[in-house]
Amino acid sequence: MPRVPMKRAPLIVVAILLTSNAFARAGGHEAASSSQAPESSIGSAFVQIGRYVLASFYGHGERLNRRTSTGERFDPRQLTAAHRTLPLGTLIKVAYAGNEVTVRINDRGPAKSTGRDLDLSYGAARALGLDRVGVAKVAYAIVN
Repeated sequence: MPRVPMKRAPLIVVAILLTSNAFARAGGHEAASSSQAPESSIGSAFVQIGRYVLASFYGHGERLNRRTSTGERFDPRQLTAAHRTLPLGTLIKVAYAGNEVTVRINDRGPAKSTGRDLDLSYGAARALGLDRVGVAKVAYAIVN
């Protein structure tokens, strides 16, 4: 059996758990098709590379008219997000409380000391229903 690099091991565990959960929800009677990945809360891409992270939002009064890391003016109504390490311009699908939205990474943050991994624009948070709670655990996957 090939060795799995430690960076990828948690992703494989998440994929296995989600696959078994989807199989159990389907009744567990039929074998999973090898050509089709089981659907999860944010689609088949999530099964392969999805993560759960703590997310918050910004732009409901602060950072208005400031420039993001991509050089564009921050618009809280746009579906954008800040992440410390994902490449700028990356599209990710974010799911929370049965809602999902695709956002573009256009800024850096949040600060590591906050314990959060994703800062959504106010528009994205509102689309997800996160604007009512402020900070919550969300699922996200990179869109291919």
